[in-house]
Amino acid sequence: MPEIKLFPSLKKRLILLGLVIALGTLVVALVPFPSASFILYFGLCLAAFCYMLIRLFNRKPVLVLSEAGVLSGMTMNGAKIGLVLWTDISEIRNTRAFWLFKGIELHANEAIAEKYQSRLEKKDRVARKTFIMHLSCDEINMKHDELFSLLERYWSLYKKDSKLG
Repeated sequence: MPEIKLFPSLKKRLILLGLVIALGTLVVALVPFPSASFILYFGLCLAAFCYMLIRLFNRKPVLVLSEAGVLSGMTMNGAKIGLVLWTDISEIRNTRAFWLFKGIELHANEAIAEKYQSRLEKKDRVARKTFIMHLSCDEINMKHDELFSLLERYWSLYKKDSKLG
């Protein structure tokens, strides 16, 4: 199968940026005098606005599926970990958080987990003995079920003989 690069959805990012702007405007309009909590909250809204503005113009792929493995830029840790080989993945599982957010987890066994955990800074490492990479359709133009079936198709095809493994 050919390498697939999934790019961020500009529409979804613009909607999220609009929500951050609306929330910041609402807070400024409703608070009669600036208190410490207001200043803190406004600072967080400003930081979120700057982050979203930077992410808006970043056109790097957020997910790359290739013969070798999966490369995720969806989370901070995913970008630091780099390429996760198909042969290292022991399970692909659907998840759900707060009955609303769907996600996909890529699991690796205990022996493989240390290889990926060592790529993270100590403060970002987790104490679990397995490695889990979280993926979501929040940033891309693809439905959750489509992404899950695409990942399973690549994994079933390449899990035995990864080119880089």
